[in-house]
Amino acid sequence: MAYVRNIPNTGKRNCKCGSWIAHWEKFSNKKSDMCSVKDCTEKGSEGAHVRSLYSDRHFIIPLCSTHNKVKDIDLDIYLSVYISMISANVAETCGN
Repeated sequence: MAYVRNIPNTGKRNCKCGSWIAHWEKFSNKKSDMCSVKDCTEKGSEGAHVRSLYSDRHFIIPLCSTHNKVKDIDLDIYLSVYISMISANVAETCGN
């Protein structure tokens, strides 16, 4: 399991995939069905920008709308064990 922090003010970022949840699904080869937060049972309907606590890298993970609205940059998000964290750097992924 991993801890990450939500990155605020990323709503204007985009990529060729059409949405960040589509980006996550394309590069994880998975369908987003659940929020990535441990013990959350809501649908992971939004591709959220998060950063690792151990590096400055930015990633996309599926979050429910409630968890994606948490913009406290000091709040650690505890992820479920099976979550793929996909690079938010489009130069590494979809090239936009």
